[in-house]
Amino acid sequence: MKWANKFDHPTKKALLAEMDKEQGSLFDKAYQELADATGSSPSLTWMGLPWCWSYAYACPSSALIETVYLLPDPNSPKIALSIRSTFFEQNPPDTLHKALHAGIASGVLINHQTWCQWEIAPPELLGPIVDLIRSACNPK
Repeated sequence: MKWANKFDHPTKKALLAEMDKEQGSLFDKAYQELADATGSSPSLTWMGLPWCWSYAYACPSSALIETVYLLPDPNSPKIALSIRSTFFEQNPPDTLHKALHAGIASGVLINHQTWCQWEIAPPELLGPIVDLIRSACNPK
């Protein structure tokens, strides 16, 4: 798998080729929607195990999220992000879309940031994740 090979810098096309058609289509949609939500271009970066090659999207310095990652795992593409504690002060988890609760609850708190991760399937989950990212990257 190119996604997990540290020594072979893959192309987006090669990463998509490792996914089935439905996953590839959803991944491609997430790739563009995350760029729109963060206002940044993705950068393919080796993240080590278990994230391997992942696309990183930078948020503005004033954002309540530091970085968003799109993981092209051929078995289960995911979106991961680090949410600053101040986001939860302004948006208690129980006020967020119910589909996000599992990813937040299983998040890991490290130095005032909660690292959360969601599989991007089913397709209905992508919208709430992107909405969360959009609101956190452009706080009121």
